[in-house]
Amino acid sequence: MRGCRVAAGFPFLAVVAFSLLADRTGLAGVGLVAALLHEGGHLLAMCLLGMPPRRIRMRAFGVEMEQGAMRRSYRQDAAVSLAGPAANLFCFLLCRGIFAAAGGAYWRALADSNALLGALQSLPIGPLDGGQALATLLCSKLGPRRAERVSAALSVLTLFPLAALGFWALLRSQYNFTLLAAAGALAFFLFRGERPRGASPV
Repeated sequence: MRGCRVAAGFPFLAVVAFSLLADRTGLAGVGLVAALLHEGGHLLAMCLLGMPPRRIRMRAFGVEMEQGAMRRSYRQDAAVSLAGPAANLFCFLLCRGIFAAAGGAYWRALADSNALLGALQSLPIGPLDGGQALATLLCSKLGPRRAERVSAALSVLTLFPLAALGFWALLRSQYNFTLLAAAGALAFFLFRGERPRGASPV
């Protein structure tokens, strides 16, 4: 991609390095591959729409892709948002097929990581891809203000059972707080006021 600048700051490199060094199971590396495949889905969709990003920033807890001067329509923005989970679904099916044919713990772990990441990102919660896609599609039908209210309400309604499930998992396992922490982080970003990215009323 000509003219696209890629930047990876110290927080991103520190998080990746800590995750890989502290991990004793090998799952951190598998999760990183699934995350890269997920972001690759977004990037591929943007390129196919003829609107490649002008800058890619690697942040501590995600990747930010800045588009050029052209504005995507609501439907295009929703397609770009859903391309990430779609890439995870495709990779899940592919890895499960390889595992079924040839076996291998790595392929099973990679399939599971893609399934979990794709399912999580598909939830209709504002900061996630599913929430972003829903918000942009609602904007095309209801207008930005009403769409924001409806999207926020659906996000909160989805967060409650997710947090409850995370709390149950913590009580049951006595150590697994991953889902509860994820729900807390999503609530934090949601109430910061995340908005749909790059959509125009077309």
